[in-house]
Amino acid sequence: MIKAILFDFDGTLSDRYGAAYEMYRWYLKQMMPEEDVHSLSFEAKVQQCLIYDEYGTIDRGHVLEQIKKKWVKDLDIEKWKDVWYSNFFRYQRLMPDCENVLHQLKEKYKLAIITNGPEVSQMAKVKALGMDVFFPVVVVGGAFGKQKPDVSIYHHTAQQLGVKPEECVFIGDTFSTDIYGALAAGMQAVMMCHDRRFVSQMDIPVVHNWKDIEHMFL
Repeated sequence: MIKAILFDFDGTLSDRYGAAYEMYRWYLKQMMPEEDVHSLSFEAKVQQCLIYDEYGTIDRGHVLEQIKKKWVKDLDIEKWKDVWYSNFFRYQRLMPDCENVLHQLKEKYKLAIITNGPEVSQMAKVKALGMDVFFPVVVVGGAFGKQKPDVSIYHHTAQQLGVKPEECVFIGDTFSTDIYGALAAGMQAVMMCHDRRFVSQMDIPVVHNWKDIEHMFL
């Protein structure tokens, strides 16, 4: 019996791809103030950054290395890492229908978030979208000391909720962290494919939006 639903944050609760697009527009303009934000060349740079970004699954330094190599030769990578983490919360947006479905889910299940990344920046994003209202338990990899897919972060979260791993479902958008870790921890797992395709020989349930989540669990 499923008693708890655990969620990834970026790309599952939040429209991370849309937020990243707006963030990169602001970010590149700060780096290259001479750029015309309405120009075709500027849009091409933004779109290229989204490719380098790999849906947020890669270290921020990789994207900045590419920006330095291609466009800003004297870029201070460590400085601009800090700029990203200090400002990305401003561009967050919820997935469509997310809030409405969460209101219903919290009446039936215990809810939690497990998210990788630095605690300060991740919690700023959670609070910016008002998700702390729905989730009494938010476990951030940077604070916990282990990141997904380490099974200990899943087991710790289940313990915090007072449930067994086998009584949990984890919903996330990245197989190598979210799905792999949840299954290895003894949980069920559901793949969120809002803005990318998913192909696998494994029989993994897939949802494409929050209406699908509503139909699956309510």
